[in-house]
Amino acid sequence: MNKAVAVLFAVLLIGGLFMIVYGTHEASSLTKGSEYFHYNGNGEYVSSPLQMNTTYVLSVLGAGAYLVSASNLGSVNASNAYGMSLLPSTTLNLTNNTESIYRDVPSGSYYLVYFGNSQPYILYSIQTAPGLANVLSTLIVVGIAIVVGDLIFLALSFMIGKKG
Repeated sequence: MNKAVAVLFAVLLIGGLFMIVYGTHEASSLTKGSEYFHYNGNGEYVSSPLQMNTTYVLSVLGAGAYLVSASNLGSVNASNAYGMSLLPSTTLNLTNNTESIYRDVPSGSYYLVYFGNSQPYILYSIQTAPGLANVLSTLIVVGIAIVVGDLIFLALSFMIGKKG
């Protein structure tokens, strides 16, 4: 293998690895989430405060949680929670679960509220820049493709070099 090809392989490998690491690091800082709910008594479980902006996307994995504004938290109960909560933009019925997606939520402070006999198992996360998250996930996929392609091409060149 000549030196120019070897340098090209090294540059592609380092570039692809950089794309993966950078994309993963930046994407992880765009998503904040939790699964813990505080018990408030009378079968009411409440998430930590969620600071929302109209550009954010809230994803709630699990059924039975209501998104309630902070100003309504004190007056919400099991019988009026549906009427006092914001409805999701999209609800996906997955094989063993439900995912509710909230878009264009007015800016402000919100809580997820759950009514039941035990701590709910509901995961929630906020994407603070969904458009940037899409760009970063594309960057990660392209980086993986470059690294895998580079390694395959490198292995093939060594195999051809040994035969010749």
